[in-house]
Amino acid sequence: MMRTAVIYLSRKGNQTYLSRAFLTSLISHPAGEEYELIFLLKGHEADETDVNLTALRERLPCPVREMRCSDETFATNVILDAAAAIEHERVIFLTSHARILAINWLRHYHEAFDSTSACGAVGATSGYEGIPGAPFPNVNLRLNACFLPRKRLLELDPGPLKTKRDGNQFEAGPNSFTRQLMARGLAPIGVDRRGKSWSVESWPQSLTFRSGQQEGLLIADNRTYHYDVASNRKRLKLARLNWGEAAMVSTISPIERLRAWWDWRHPSGRFSKGYNA
Repeated sequence: MMRTAVIYLSRKGNQTYLSRAFLTSLISHPAGEEYELIFLLKGHEADETDVNLTALRERLPCPVREMRCSDETFATNVILDAAAAIEHERVIFLTSHARILAINWLRHYHEAFDSTSACGAVGATSGYEGIPGAPFPNVNLRLNACFLPRKRLLELDPGPLKTKRDGNQFEAGPNSFTRQLMARGLAPIGVDRRGKSWSVESWPQSLTFRSGQQEGLLIADNRTYHYDVASNRKRLKLARLNWGEAAMVSTISPIERLRAWWDWRHPSGRFSKGYNA
């Protein structure tokens, strides 16, 4: 059995370019570590699979295990159920919009975790944005592209998880998984595309999420894309929501925004920013 499970969520109702972009990014960016891909088919019938998984399976650099779940189940529930059903030591979760942007991406996670004393989890994106009940600075790693020991995840209290909002609370609420880890004396760590680890106080300088041009980003998703294509005014708003006065914002030209939109909607293995190393 592989040490690490990469859990990817594919909804039947998604536009097909999303899973194609993800799978192509796996093929284009060697992980630097072995892993098993757990392909969660959400809303698919027992005899159905993802069309892009069928087309690209033989080119994938890893074994693949398909799991199915109801489309009525919320994403956080699905992730936790999948983690409970496997036996891997470590897991990383990727939503439907995830795309790998750099080689050795999984090695970066392992090294960041292993080199940090009392590390709780490692994430590609993070923030301080406040929400009701958890005012700024609300330190949290985002669940997408978050890496941690599987058993530790299952020991946490996810709350009721009866609504989508409950899932959001587990990610960034007053009893978020990050806060639960910190209460145990475990550190949440960010990691960038070069494999550098970032402690909580230095997250705004990591240029990974709503900061600069996000040039340090290791794994993209729809929320990093929204920043990439935002107007300069919108970028400033998003950055300040996430980082307050520590926000670091770079301007973007209309042609750069158009290029980012095109690369997102037309994935071909060469994504915006051209991350290859």
